[in-house]
Amino acid sequence: MIFKPSHFILTAFFCANVHAGTRRAIDEAIKISCPEIGCLLDCTSGYQLDARRCPTCTCIDPCEHYVCKVGQICQTVEVQCVKAPCYPVAKCVSACPQIKCSVKCLSGYRRGLKGCQTCQCVDPCEGYVCEVGQVCKPVDVVCKSAPCYPVAECVPDCPQVKCSTVCQVGTGQMSVDVRRVTGVDPCEEAICPDGEVCKPIEVECFAAPCYNDAQCVVECPLKKCLLFCESGYQLDVNGCETCLCLNPCEGTLCEEGQVCKVVEAQCMKDPCYPVAECVYDCPQVRCSTVCQSGFRVDGNGCQSCNCIDPCEEAQCPEGEVCQSLPTPCLPPPSPCYNAAVCTKECPKPKCIPCLSGYLFDENNCQTCECVDRCERVTCPPGQVCKEVQVDCIKAPCYNLGECFAARK
Repeated sequence: MIFKPSHFILTAFFCANVHAGTRRAIDEAIKISCPEIGCLLDCTSGYQLDARRCPTCTCIDPCEHYVCKVGQICQTVEVQCVKAPCYPVAKCVSACPQIKCSVKCLSGYRRGLKGCQTCQCVDPCEGYVCEVGQVCKPVDVVCKSAPCYPVAECVPDCPQVKCSTVCQVGTGQMSVDVRRVTGVDPCEEAICPDGEVCKPIEVECFAAPCYNDAQCVVECPLKKCLLFCESGYQLDVNGCETCLCLNPCEGTLCEEGQVCKVVEAQCMKDPCYPVAECVYDCPQVRCSTVCQSGFRVDGNGCQSCNCIDPCEEAQCPEGEVCQSLPTPCLPPPSPCYNAAVCTKECPKPKCIPCLSGYLFDENNCQTCECVDRCERVTCPPGQVCKEVQVDCIKAPCYNLGECFAARK
C-alpha cells in the first residue's frame, strides 16, 4: 500500500492511505515485508519497485522520463557519493553522429573524448595481466541481449599441435573433432562446385570456443595491382578484390569542427588495415619561436606555440639535474627533438665574457675556456680565419669562424 503524509495535527504526524479508514500514527506505521528475490541481471542503476514498494528484477532507467534539448541525448553517467549504493544519474550530452566503419569489431568500438563511437576496436586484453605460463585471450560469452562482446580470460599458453588422427570422445551424438580444436584449415576436406573455392569464415556462436567454418565462394582471379593500398582494396559484387583502394573515411560523418582522418588500428590478427577516426580540424599555426623539444598540443590535439619542457616531469637522483639535450634521431623528415637527460649538477663559474661561447668538460659542465670558432675552419690559400659577429633570432648569439683575405 502507498502511504502519504497527512496534515500536522497537534503534536503528531499521521500517515494516510488513499483509501478511507487507514489513518495511523507514524510510530504505528505498517512495516511491509518484501520477499527475497534473486535476479540474474545486475542493475547498476538499481531495481524498480512494485506497487507494494518491494524491489523487482526490472532495472531502473534514469533516462526514462528525462527530457533533453534538441541536439542532445540522455546518457547515464557515474557519480561519486559518500555512501553506497552509488547509482548512475541521467545527463544530457551532445548527440553523436552516425558513423560507418570499414572494420567490424567483434569486441565493440572505442569511444572518443565526447563519448561518441570511433572506428577503433576495443581490445578486451588491454591492461589484463595473467600469471606466468598463461596468456590473455578474448572469449565469447552467453548474454541475454545483444551486443554480446567477448571478455578477457587467462588461458594456459599451450603450444600448437597437429594430430593425424580424429578422436571421437564420448558416446552417441557427443563427439569432439581434434582437427578443429588444433586450428587446422576447415577447408581441408571441403568440396566446392566448379568456379568456386573454399574459404574459412568467422562465425558467431553463443559460447566459446568459436571455430571458423568452411564456405564455398566464387573463385577470384589473381590480381597484380601496381598500386599498394595500405587500407586494403575495394571488393566487387562477387567479393573479389579490385585494384581500387579502400577509403576508410568514405561515408564517415564527423561532428562540426572535426574531420575524418585515417589512423593506424590495433588488431588481434593480420591484416591490420587503418581505420577512420574523427579528429578536430586544427588550424595551421605559425610560431615565431623554435622549440627544440617540440610544441605542446591543446585539449583538442591541436598544436600550440608553447614549447614542451622535457624536464617538466623528470625526476633525477640527488646531486644531478635535468637538462634538455639533443638525442640520436631518425633520418629526415622525422622530427628530432631534445630529450630529458639527468647530468651532474654543475657549479656556476664566474668567467669573463666569451663571444664565441664556453667549452664544456667531461661532465658536460661549463668551463671558463672560450671556444675557438676557427679551430675547425680550413681556409683556402691566401686566406685566414677570423671570428665575426652574426645576427640570430634567439640568444645566445655566438661568433662564427669565417675566411678573409690575408693582409700582406
